[in-house]
Amino acid sequence: MKNIFFLLIPFFVFSQSKGDKKLQKKLELEIVNKGLNLEDKFVVVGSFARSPAAIQFRYNEATEKNWNKTFFKSNLNTGSYSKEDGYLIIDGRYQVNIDRNSMTIKDASNNFKTVAFLEWKGPTAISVVANDKNKARRKLIIKSLIESN
Repeated sequence: MKNIFFLLIPFFVFSQSKGDKKLQKKLELEIVNKGLNLEDKFVVVGSFARSPAAIQFRYNEATEKNWNKTFFKSNLNTGSYSKEDGYLIIDGRYQVNIDRNSMTIKDASNNFKTVAFLEWKGPTAISVVANDKNKARRKLIIKSLIESN
């Protein structure tokens, strides 16, 4: 029985990697990364500006919650933000703006210059929906960002 167990392990590892490749191909993920310090804090900010105000608030809140979890589970440090007098104050180095099918990462220590941009195809609600399929997509996007560094 032990021999069967050892034969199944490589099969499961192989199928998982194949699933990632299939998902990545389906997303058509494109990454431009000018260099990130993965030890610094990432502050996720939802950016659904094209939606009506009530929907925009709900989307932004869900987006931030879901992506913060994904960053955290990927062993990246996450920070927070607040709004004061109409200004966004972030507690971290990188401001991560999430829109429907893209992510823009800006460096707060360098006049908020864009240091990474990710774009993908697929469902527009990937940042909002918390089902397992979208969790896997978010995880793959962050994993690919880390690998691109």
